[in-house]
Amino acid sequence: MKKIIFSTLLLTIVIAASSQQIKVHNPNAPVVVATVPANIRYTFETAYPGISVISWDPVNSWWRASYKDESRVIYVFYNEQAVNYRVSLPVLQNNVSEDVVNTALRVYGPVVYGITKLKSADNSDIYQVRLMENGIMRITYMDSNGTAVTNNFKTAEIVVKAQ
Repeated sequence: MKKIIFSTLLLTIVIAASSQQIKVHNPNAPVVVATVPANIRYTFETAYPGISVISWDPVNSWWRASYKDESRVIYVFYNEQAVNYRVSLPVLQNNVSEDVVNTALRVYGPVVYGITKLKSADNSDIYQVRLMENGIMRITYMDSNGTAVTNNFKTAEIVVKAQ
């Protein structure tokens, strides 16, 4: 009889521990408590042992695990069957150096979605930084030091000749 009671108690503790709620982190929203399905958590922990998750976010019918790997923010998306795909941000275009990436991440944080190298009106290198904040894309420009650039495009002068 003691074995049955002990087994029942142990089973109850295991079930309670595996269905614990995880706080979903979104710095721009109130704290939400949601349950990340056990099969999704297990798949993530098996695929990425030793990774401490920055946050779990529900995205429509998917779950998004976010963590930082060196200077990159990594997102792993899971559907209800724990099928997943991984995205590493920021997206880089036109030979963006690692120093510029680190500067953008230092200045703007983990909302950096992409960086593109451009030429400004004075022919210097500037960077278009795309930021994804609460699902809304915002674009800003900076130089290699992280200073905001506002006057970055040539303006065309139209000349109309009288006939």
